[in-house]
Amino acid sequence: MKSGILYGMCWEDPELFCALVEPDQRVLTVCSAGDIALSVLTKNPESVVAVDTNNDQLNLCRLKAACFEQLEYDACHQRIGTFEREKSFMEPLSIDNDLEKWAIKNALHQNTILQSGQFERYLNTFVKYLLPLAVNRSVIRRFLAAKDIQKQRLIYDKHINNSRYRFLFKRFFGRITMKRYGRHPDLLKHVKENPAVVLYKRMKHAWLEIPITDNYFFRFILNGAFKSDLALPPWAQKPHFDAIKSGTSKLEYVHDSMTAYLSKTEKKFDAINLSNITDVMTHSEADTLFDLCRTHLHPGGRLLIWNTMVDRKPMAGWALDEAETKAHWKNRMASFYGYLGIYNLA
Repeated sequence: MKSGILYGMCWEDPELFCALVEPDQRVLTVCSAGDIALSVLTKNPESVVAVDTNNDQLNLCRLKAACFEQLEYDACHQRIGTFEREKSFMEPLSIDNDLEKWAIKNALHQNTILQSGQFERYLNTFVKYLLPLAVNRSVIRRFLAAKDIQKQRLIYDKHINNSRYRFLFKRFFGRITMKRYGRHPDLLKHVKENPAVVLYKRMKHAWLEIPITDNYFFRFILNGAFKSDLALPPWAQKPHFDAIKSGTSKLEYVHDSMTAYLSKTEKKFDAINLSNITDVMTHSEADTLFDLCRTHLHPGGRLLIWNTMVDRKPMAGWALDEAETKAHWKNRMASFYGYLGIYNLA
């Protein structure tokens, strides 16, 4: 997963990792689209190291950070594409030549950032072209306007979860289509189950279990943008803007694998976010990474991991925080994942 913008946005609840971070702590995170690294700045950490094997993802985070540094709230989020566009003009940024050439190459000088990833384009293709073949657009509008879970469930059961929707979903999110258009093939190489069947069941969490007014992820999928008057991720909330703006200098970008970085650095951290990078690893490779994390955490440090469809969990030397994990799992908005774990040093 070393090239191309795979994700324009992080798809794990940033609030969960932020909850593990205290002021003046040192933080290590997988970069991905940079949203979690930016969100952590709201906690006033000492430093945030963002690591990724994919330099395009690091550049994406750098570009988002430049938006926060140089623009005011409305212009920043116009540039990022957080909300529905009200105008086509986007204020220019003063960035170095290499980042500017990269942005032009990826058409990010004129297009918004959040929809730039392969995964976001994949989801948008389904919602824009296939979902309307099964579900009338007016039904989706009514779903987005639902005020309670009971209304959502009624709309889903009666008007959305029909045979055509199930057929199109399971075709589009099947292994072959997803490997070719949606996700990097490495993320599926250890997956034994049918991805379409797994994801169909998991997406019921978004349709049926979370109020759509709170679920900014699912609103983004169905509507292509967030709404400023409804729930927002930490990095998009106006009260957090100044903290992120003043904190971007605390970001350090590392172009390397997490395993290689931890093998070389002498730094220790108070919180580590691995996202779901162990999905691409063998059990042995994942265990090596977990051991490195253990040796690079301060006493009392916390580790956050996600598994998508590949079972990779820390064992020796780790203690699962069952109460906190259970509470966050129950209230999560992320619907693509099969496991969340918050771990302490044993």
